[in-house]
Amino acid sequence: MKKTLLISGAVIAILLLAFFAWFFLGRDKTVPAGEAVMNLLPFGSGENLGESGITNQESGIGITVGEEKIFDEQGVPTSNLFRLSDASVAGMIAFARGGQTVVRFVERATGHIYETALPKDKALAPLEKKKISINTLPKVYEAYFRPDGNMVLLRMLEDGSDAQKNLVLNLAATTSTAVNVRGVLGSIAVGQGNTLFYTELGSKTVVSSPFGGTVKTLYSFPFTDWRVSPAGTGLLLEAKPSAEAPGFAYILSAAGSLTRILGSLSGLSAVSNAAGTSVLYSYNNGSEIKLFARNLRTGAEVEISPATLAEKCVWSAKESSKVFCGAPNSSPSADEPDGWYAGATHFSDYIWTSDSITEISKLLASPLDEFGIDIDVYKPMLSPAEDYLLFINKRDMSLWVLKLPGA
Repeated sequence: MKKTLLISGAVIAILLLAFFAWFFLGRDKTVPAGEAVMNLLPFGSGENLGESGITNQESGIGITVGEEKIFDEQGVPTSNLFRLSDASVAGMIAFARGGQTVVRFVERATGHIYETALPKDKALAPLEKKKISINTLPKVYEAYFRPDGNMVLLRMLEDGSDAQKNLVLNLAATTSTAVNVRGVLGSIAVGQGNTLFYTELGSKTVVSSPFGGTVKTLYSFPFTDWRVSPAGTGLLLEAKPSAEAPGFAYILSAAGSLTRILGSLSGLSAVSNAAGTSVLYSYNNGSEIKLFARNLRTGAEVEISPATLAEKCVWSAKESSKVFCGAPNSSPSADEPDGWYAGATHFSDYIWTSDSITEISKLLASPLDEFGIDIDVYKPMLSPAEDYLLFINKRDMSLWVLKLPGA
């Protein structure tokens, strides 16, 4: 017994000596100590782990989710719908590189930036998760990428306070470069020409700027709190939607002219197509949510079914009449969208594609039926080749991908 204890003690002592030798002499000093230690543990990195998934910083995108497997034992996707990040994300972008779709995203808790190349056909190996930036920037709540993925605006809180900080990172630079963006930003959008559009919180102006560049005032209003989103070479502007207040939407052209296109409608929310020629809009008619597509040139419009909030949808750039949406499997209540914006309510969505010309809708995925997963689609976007639909699950801010038919 004593001999066994002596041997065990000697083994432990050797392991401790080896650990301290690695910690002080052998580890990569560019990686934070806490993260370096977590990377040694048998469950992978110090990432937020879901209750039903094992994630590795470099290659483990997630093993199981919900009641069914969407990855095999090696971490290879077996479904067209899969999760790229268990950890909450602040924003993402999809771009093309070497014939593949690449997704970059920012973790909210750490500010670390990762990328994953998605398979062109059926995945034959685990998806690799590569770290692009190791700078730790806690409390990143929103991230807005330039379309090529090489620059990103991070909106975060200063350490130990509620003061907002806005930082632009150049990810293509040989050495990490950062530029502070002054002001307390309200609504933000990335438009054509790699331009940032935003309002300053409490301000009556909408401004534009290259990422971290010179600011230009586009328009001044008699009241505040506009939401901005791209609409061709211009902007779509709308008041924050509420079932308790009438809403209006406008198009602000590149020349500075303002045209009202919608309103007044309670709970109005709108999304423009890439060309700025059509909008998808939802509103609350007092008893339910309605969803319509309107051609801004002709004024023609059609109702889209199933109904959902417009911002749970994204237009196709390749087929101008097609939209992709997350739509609740049960109708939203008459109080929406207020509860959804406040985080008090969540939806369990099916994923649809609808055509505003043929008025035909097709079901693409039913996460609850297929996997027992409740997904609340948030900030959807299409990859450049439109082979993938990306979105955040608003329930936990995890990042998901759906491989589209024909991809």
